[in-house]
Amino acid sequence: MFAIQEAWGKNYGACKLPTYTCNGQQIQMASFKGYKMFGVNAYSKHQAWAHKFADWITNEQNQILRFEDRSQGPTNVVAAASDAVGRVPAIVAVIEQSQYGVLQRVGNSYWSPCTTFADTIAAGNPDNMPLQDLMDRLVKGITASVVQ
Repeated sequence: MFAIQEAWGKNYGACKLPTYTCNGQQIQMASFKGYKMFGVNAYSKHQAWAHKFADWITNEQNQILRFEDRSQGPTNVVAAASDAVGRVPAIVAVIEQSQYGVLQRVGNSYWSPCTTFADTIAAGNPDNMPLQDLMDRLVKGITASVVQ
């Protein structure tokens, strides 16, 4: 069970993002979407075992277990089609919204600069850094090369 579902009890619910009116037209709000992928290094010394592990971690049984233990939506299509998954409002909302989502493609240098920026803003910009400087620092961090 989701912590929020437990906290809100019968008042818990979820839905896809709404539409809004702009210049007389209804616009569906978009979102980012992504995926989790399990890859196998083609140069692995233990490629056969790596493939077995990838097959095992993504199989129907393990995806159901992941759903039951962690309340995470399964990526295995058979597991995702279960009645239990269909009764979780948050997962249903994500599935409904996914048709309006745009694939999120970010590199490894994205998350740390965004966290720093968000923490600074949430703290009320305690150093009173000009907002343009904050934005410039954010962009510089996101676009920085990860090769050293």
